[in-house]
Amino acid sequence: MKERLTVTFATDALKVEILNALFEIGFGPTKQQCSELPRLSGAEPVAESREARNRALRMANRDTVPVIAFRNSIEQIRRRYRRLAPIYPFFELVFVLPRGIRRKAVHRLGVASGDSLLEVGCGTGRNLRHLVDAVGENGRVYALDCCEQVLRKAGKPCQQSGWKNVALLNQDAAQLELPGMVEGVLFSLSYSVMPDPRAAVKAAWTYLRSGKSLVIMDGKLATGICGRLSRPWVTWLSKKTILGDPMRLPWGDLRGFDAKVEMEEFNFGTYYICKATKNNPSPVGEGRFERES
Repeated sequence: MKERLTVTFATDALKVEILNALFEIGFGPTKQQCSELPRLSGAEPVAESREARNRALRMANRDTVPVIAFRNSIEQIRRRYRRLAPIYPFFELVFVLPRGIRRKAVHRLGVASGDSLLEVGCGTGRNLRHLVDAVGENGRVYALDCCEQVLRKAGKPCQQSGWKNVALLNQDAAQLELPGMVEGVLFSLSYSVMPDPRAAVKAAWTYLRSGKSLVIMDGKLATGICGRLSRPWVTWLSKKTILGDPMRLPWGDLRGFDAKVEMEEFNFGTYYICKATKNNPSPVGEGRFERES
């Protein structure tokens, strides 16, 4: 007689995520068993058939908006990051942030000395040195975050290094207000955390000059079977820590802007840099979309 293996799941939502991943690779419950699973609040139900699941994946591959694993409220984000601010660098190790990716993201902005930059979701200010170096003493850096405690921590390197051209803004990114236009916009590990990232991108886009770039650097699931298998664990860990949704990708949001979009992946597809270069001063229609792996 075969031994029966019993697994205790941390949450019912995690159980459903694992069943989804198993279903995608050809294992897991039958259609009847799927229909008997409870539909949990905040969790994605298991697909009813392999064909339905494949249709969803094909739609995602056509750059439509992907499934969202979870949503965060602005107050939830503020509470969480008040606690995480002192130890935030630790999570760069936990989530294996590629070395040098912050500098690469800033470089993709293509700004020059004397330009103005906006970072949306600056956190504790780990990109500020790269941003200040990019625009020089005559440039301007606007560093925005919704959490006041995090911004206070970001202000320390400004004081220590004497950066007088950095303005710290405590604002909701979806209701952005700047004193003028900018030559570059950076979302660094913030897009996947925001309650309404599309509204944040739209607000920042209105302040971006024509011919200039908006860059999003963030994490996602690995490509192929590794991503499908790791999805339950990565989603659960992120929800319990940094609140970044690995299923939330920017190219669907950027389709509504007249822009050339370029895409780079790092660490087996677990991180990306997405660059959108603005052709016109405002969103028009579907625009062009070019994806480069």
